[in-house]
Amino acid sequence: SFPPTEGAEEGTAAWICGTVVNYVVGLEPLPANETLLADLKPGDEIKMRLSNGVVLLFRFVERREVAADEASVFEQFHPRLTLVVEKEEGTWQIATADYVAEVEPVQPPSGTLAQPGQAVRVGDAQVTVIKGHAERSGPDLLPGTMYYLVEFSVENVGAVPLDANAFTMQLQDGVGNKYLLSPAASAAGEYGPLGGEIAPGATVQGTAGYLVPDTLAGPALIWTFSPRPGSELQASVSIPYEPEKVPAGHAEVTITDAFLSDDGDRLIIEGEIQNTGGEPLTVELSDISLSSSAGMSELIMAAPPLPWTVQPGQTQVIELQYSKPDASAALLSLLGYSFEIRGLQ
Repeated sequence: SFPPTEGAEEGTAAWICGTVVNYVVGLEPLPANETLLADLKPGDEIKMRLSNGVVLLFRFVERREVAADEASVFEQFHPRLTLVVEKEEGTWQIATADYVAEVEPVQPPSGTLAQPGQAVRVGDAQVTVIKGHAERSGPDLLPGTMYYLVEFSVENVGAVPLDANAFTMQLQDGVGNKYLLSPAASAAGEYGPLGGEIAPGATVQGTAGYLVPDTLAGPALIWTFSPRPGSELQASVSIPYEPEKVPAGHAEVTITDAFLSDDGDRLIIEGEIQNTGGEPLTVELSDISLSSSAGMSELIMAAPPLPWTVQPGQTQVIELQYSKPDASAALLSLLGYSFEIRGLQ
């Protein structure tokens, strides 16, 4: 039977005759085999020795559960290895590994990130980042925020349509903050949001947009693409980013302390603003923001109350209290200065 059932001869593996493009091999439903599949990590090599002595090399890409006898398991469109273990009745756990000759030309070398302009194969999707750019003007942008837009193309190199609505795309800045896709930001791009089906052989362009602080940290951003939620199959692209120099005028800003309140609900930031110019300096709410991967944080209290006016040559001691961000780090922007605050979780 396929896959082998419990009680089969020890060490048994069943090969589906005729699956010579996508080798489909069933393993016994033993704890050791389930652990073997569970422990595979993307990039792990799997060798299969044929009866004629030829050794084929594959590289693991993803693991998932499917209904027993699902037709897609047996598709013979791409050279790969599919390992199958029967779990509960009516369910298979499968692990797929691409034939190395198929992988090498399009995957970046191990341990490195792809670059803009470099096509990366992710399953049946071949993804290329065209460029990344910041957009600082927009009717819905709040003070201290901007859009970061990734313009990209996807080619369907498979034989069945790709569902662009299932794509997941995430942006990470230079200090590790992560940002989720924003439909409003994507609509501001050159190509707009990508959706619908991509036919086999077709290439389409789209924009992945993100709402980010205007003090977004560089010097590189990492854009990660996955063909569907929860998939271990991903492509990561490093996009160079040089933050725009925001003139700080004649102010010098120092953060002296940052800590959580006793109840852990508030982030308290203490600092000083020195006016080194010859004119009074006014600081308004729009000059201050706190952002993280969870979004913009709410300012609960400022002491003294905003706006602040600092006379020439004077120094103003300040305190800001924000709702604690649901993130491990946050970025404070104040008069064009940026301060990273870590250890929040």
